[in-house]
Amino acid sequence: MRINAPDSSAPRAQAADWFELSTLAAGRSGYSLASLVGALNLQEQPNEVIQDEGGFVEDEILETKYEAFCDDLLTELLWRSEVLGRLYPFEIHRSALSWKLMRRRPTNRDERAAHYVYIVCLIIASTRYGFIEKLPARELWATSPRIFQIVAHLISRGLFGGSSFWMGSPRPDHDGFAPALRRLVAELKVGVVKDQPPVSQQGFNKDAGIDVITWRPFRDGRPTPVLSYGQVASGQDWESKSVEATLDSHFYHWMVDRPAKHYLPAMYIPFMQHEGVQPRLGSDFDKVAYDKSVALELRLGLVIDRLRLTEIAPSASSLASEADRARAFEVVRWIRDALLKLDGTRSDSRVTA
Repeated sequence: MRINAPDSSAPRAQAADWFELSTLAAGRSGYSLASLVGALNLQEQPNEVIQDEGGFVEDEILETKYEAFCDDLLTELLWRSEVLGRLYPFEIHRSALSWKLMRRRPTNRDERAAHYVYIVCLIIASTRYGFIEKLPARELWATSPRIFQIVAHLISRGLFGGSSFWMGSPRPDHDGFAPALRRLVAELKVGVVKDQPPVSQQGFNKDAGIDVITWRPFRDGRPTPVLSYGQVASGQDWESKSVEATLDSHFYHWMVDRPAKHYLPAMYIPFMQHEGVQPRLGSDFDKVAYDKSVALELRLGLVIDRLRLTEIAPSASSLASEADRARAFEVVRWIRDALLKLDGTRSDSRVTA
C-alpha cells in the first residue's frame, strides 16, 4: 500500500506526521531525508524524480525549493524528541550530509506504554490527513473513535493520578445516561442524580457531550475531589467543541446536587494542537504556535494532545486494572493491524505486547 506524501506547502506538524508514518512503514531501515525529497518530487514533479543511490543527499539537492520545507520538518522532529526524550518512539540519526528517522526500541514498561500511545495517535492523525490510501484508511477510521476513546479513558487518570470514568456513548456497560450518572456519582462519592430525568431530554441524551471524567479524591473523604470533564475528539471539528457548552444544560441538569462547582475542562486529541499552524509575516513559528495554544485554552480548557498524552502515559499505566489491560490489548491489536496495512511493514516493525 502506498503512503500518500504531502506537498511542500503542508504545515510542518502534518509533514512530520507523514515522515513518522513512513518510518513506521520502513521497518528497521528507517526513513531518510533522501527518501523525503524523492517523495516530494514525485508528488509535485512526477516526471522529474530525484534519484540518490548512496542514501545521502548532496548539496545541490539541499538547495532545491524543498530546502526550507525539509529544515522545518527536521526542526519539528527535533522538538518532539526534545520534549519527550525516550518516550518518543523514534530516534533521529544525523550525519554530516543528511539525517534519517528510525524506530526507538523501548527499554522498560513506561517507554513501551508511551510508544503505544504516540503510535496509535499518529496513525489516527494520518488517516485524517489522507496519508493512508482510502480503503485501509476507511477501515482504520471506522474503528478509531473507540480506540482513541480507550486511550483517553486509560491515560486521563494519569492527569491527577486517580480514577477515570468512561461516559462517552457507546459505553462499555451499554447502559442509558441516567444509570451511567448513578454509577458515576457512586464512584465519585459525591453528587445526587434526579429520580426522574428532565422531560425535555428523555430518549436522546446519550452522554451530554462529556466523554471522559477523571478525578482524584482526598484521604479525608470529604467533597470535593480534584475533577476534570473531558471531550475526546479525532475529527475535523475538534476546535469547535467544548465540554462547557453542554455541561450545565445537558449534564448537571440531570442532577439534584452536582459533584463540584469547580472543575478542569479538557480536550483530548490524537493530533498536535499546532497541527495547522504556519509561520506568519513578522512572527516565527514558535510564536504563532504559542499564541494558538493560548487561544485554544481560552476556548476549550486544557488541550491534551498527542505529546501530552504520551507524557502522562507512564503515570497512567501504573494505575491499570485487569479490565484496563484487556482494553489496552485491544489498542495494541489495532496498532498491529494498522502496521500490517502500511507499505513496507515487516515483522521487525510490529509492536509486541
